[in-house]
Amino acid sequence: MSPASHFSCHDHCSFCSEFLNEPYSTWIIANLVHAPSYISLETALDHYDVIPEGVFMTTSVSTNRPLRITMTDHFYTYVSVKTTMFKGYQLLETDGYARKIKIAELEKAIMDFFY
Repeated sequence: MSPASHFSCHDHCSFCSEFLNEPYSTWIIANLVHAPSYISLETALDHYDVIPEGVFMTTSVSTNRPLRITMTDHFYTYVSVKTTMFKGYQLLETDGYARKIKIAELEKAIMDFFY
């Protein structure tokens, strides 16, 4: 796996300001910023109450290059997988948002963790 690029974004950035003007959750932003991607690994395992630790960043899987982004004081990490492994996610309904969130199913989040 190649090292992840790191990108730091601030409130004055035009890319961030587009998201800041909308009431998007961090998971929706994660799905949009480095598409195609879905929430997985520690973030999904925390969602399914599998791990006892608190998770303080959003971790996703993508077919694109690995990437780390800091945007509006939140950390986003993207791990790269082969296209053939980009499956096993579902669309999660959200309250108050017009978008659905792509998140790994429990079994897939565990597989991604050991990938």
